[in-house]
Amino acid sequence: MSETQPFDKISLLRLAFNGLADDELQEMAALTEVRTYPPDQVLCHEGAYEEVFYVIGEGNAVVSKKISKEDGERVLRIAGRGDLVGEMALIQHVPRAATVRTTTDCTVLEMNEKDFETMLGRSPRMAVNIIRVTLDRMRENDQMAIQDLQNTNKVLRQLDRNKLEFIQVAAHEL
Repeated sequence: MSETQPFDKISLLRLAFNGLADDELQEMAALTEVRTYPPDQVLCHEGAYEEVFYVIGEGNAVVSKKISKEDGERVLRIAGRGDLVGEMALIQHVPRAATVRTTTDCTVLEMNEKDFETMLGRSPRMAVNIIRVTLDRMRENDQMAIQDLQNTNKVLRQLDRNKLEFIQVAAHEL
C-alpha cells in the first residue's frame, strides 16, 4: 500500500475516541506507531499473552473465536476504520479472547501495553470510551449467544417431538 502523505493519526484517534481533548489526542498519537500489514496477517492470537493495542486505520480485520474442533471458528465482527482491537486482554492482563486477522491490506496504529496503561491512567475520557466500546461488544456477543441458544433449543424441541412420534409409532406397531 503506497501512501503519498503522512498518515493522519489525530483524525483516526478522534474517530476512535470520541470526545478526547486535543492534548490527549496529541499525547496518544506520540505513543503510537503506524504499521501496515498484508491480508491474512494475525494481529492477535487467541489464547496468547500479547502486549499490543491496535486502532484500525485503513482496511479490515476479522475478529473470530474458536468454538470447537467440530464447529471451527465463529466470526464475532469485522473491524474497520476507527475500531479498537486488543484492548480487553491488556486491561485484564489475560490471554487474548479472540483471533484478529487482516482481510485486506490493513494500516493500524499500534500502542504497547505500557503506554496504553499510561494513557488509561492519564485520560479518564479514554478509559470511559474503551469501557463503552467493550460493553457494546459484550452486549453484541451476548445477543449472538442468546440467538444461538434459542436456535439450538428450537432444534432440540423438534428432535424431541420426532423422538416422541417415533416411540408412539413403534409402540403402536408392537
